[in-house]
Amino acid sequence: MSPVPIGPGTPETIVFDNTAVFPPGSPTTISLGSTLPTLDTGDDTVNGTSAGVIVDGVSKTFDCISITSNGNVVKGLQIRNCYDGVTITDGAQNNTIGGSGPGDRNVISENEVGVEMFDVGTNGNVVKGNYIGTDPSGTSPLPNYQQGVLIGDGQDNTIGGT
Repeated sequence: MSPVPIGPGTPETIVFDNTAVFPPGSPTTISLGSTLPTLDTGDDTVNGTSAGVIVDGVSKTFDCISITSNGNVVKGLQIRNCYDGVTITDGAQNNTIGGSGPGDRNVISENEVGVEMFDVGTNGNVVKGNYIGTDPSGTSPLPNYQQGVLIGDGQDNTIGGT
């Protein structure tokens, strides 16, 4: 069997084990010491659907998930204690944060900024189905400190659905 290629030009998917490691009823926290690697090659997916995954930036001093390429998907995560929970920049287009199903929802709370999109050409991105500034049930506030969603210079981005 040939090894699976990874890197630029090769779509990659991260799926979290929803049985022993990341059970949905008892989420596991990944405490970060720095920003995760930037999604900069395109068409990558970070999929926490049906799992219990908490991405915790601990100190609010860096962005947790940064996207600088096209066609990426981030879904099913709890993202907290980051400067920006999710940043889409550098002209990145057609990225999806969240999704249509309840399992696709991200919970993006207790960050300085929940989701930030900026730079000319950062267009056609979709942020939908998420709980932004609430607890995982969507019933109690856990606000982001500055903004829930901040857009600067991008066009034709969709927040919340059609």
